[in-house]
Amino acid sequence: MGKSVLITPTLAKKSIMTIEVKVVDPNGDMKSRILQTEIGTLTLVASPQGLQQIILGAADDSLDDSNNHESAKILDQAEEELTAYLRGDLRDWSISIDLNDSGTAFQKQVWQALRSIPYGETRTYKDIAVRIKRPNAVRAIGQANHHNPLPVVIPCHRVIGQSGKLGGYGGGLPLKQQLLELEARVLYSP
Repeated sequence: MGKSVLITPTLAKKSIMTIEVKVVDPNGDMKSRILQTEIGTLTLVASPQGLQQIILGAADDSLDDSNNHESAKILDQAEEELTAYLRGDLRDWSISIDLNDSGTAFQKQVWQALRSIPYGETRTYKDIAVRIKRPNAVRAIGQANHHNPLPVVIPCHRVIGQSGKLGGYGGGLPLKQQLLELEARVLYSP
């Protein structure tokens, strides 16, 4: 099947450049947007029900649904909230998320627990395992974090090792450190 691609760059507020990459989506209900931010390239994917993915980096195939205005509204809100978060102006996300096509029941339980970690705080993998009443599932918590489709919004960067070491992060440890430092700077700046 041939793909139709249209790339349209636009400059958004506060040094985020938006590049819309449009590829025909056979289902007609998805839309994506690539953002160039100070933490790198982020690809956002949305359905009419909510934000589905934040890919750290540019996705190979981006989706479009030029007829679906709900997906576009969700991407607009996601871009606005990510911009505010990176400026240090947003602590609580209000964007609708759509995890219907993502993860196992266990992973969704972990992701829900991650959403309860307060801005600027950290929890250990063990803390999350205990919270979901699976105290021996520490490694599985790490794997669920690894498969988190919405890094930053579902804050897996706030989960660290029992020893205080950062552990892993899909975007790399420097990015995890950068996100934790951003939140600490916002919380503890005069």
